Amino acid sequence: MQKLLPAGRDQSEGDAMKRWKVAISLAIVAALVGPLVTGTWKLRPGSWHPLPVDERERIAKMATETDNCTHFPTPETELSKTICTILLSDLHAGGRYESGERITWRYVAKNLELMAGAFCLVFLAAMILPALAARYWAWLKR
Repeated sequence: MQKLLPAGRDQSEGDAMKRWKVAISLAIVAALVGPLVTGTWKLRPGSWHPLPVDERERIAKMATETDNCTHFPTPETELSKTICTILLSDLHAGGRYESGERITWRYVAKNLELMAGAFCLVFLAAMILPALAARYWAWLKR
């Protein structure tokens, strides 16, 4: 039984359209999976950083001047109390946890470049390889 195509199309146009659909579908999947496979989607984790000696001395001096963050000079603000409390907790802990990589334009660009490259590579492969395989198959049949 022969497959009927819409008016104005022959078999080769149908095959070409089918090849385009498959190529674009595969390329989209490759673009989405690319960052997952290579691991570029992961942000670097944060880490613990011990306080340097000079910073420890500076915080200790501030703590003695403010009587462990209880007495402040005249322009006393809520912000200065909060900062003092955070620095004092860093001093007691011996360091601070600093967050890792953030989502920046560089991070986004790196992932978009990978996605575009994967899309182009798979799209071209899906368009070229079947044509090359058909020619090779025809050459083998001769």
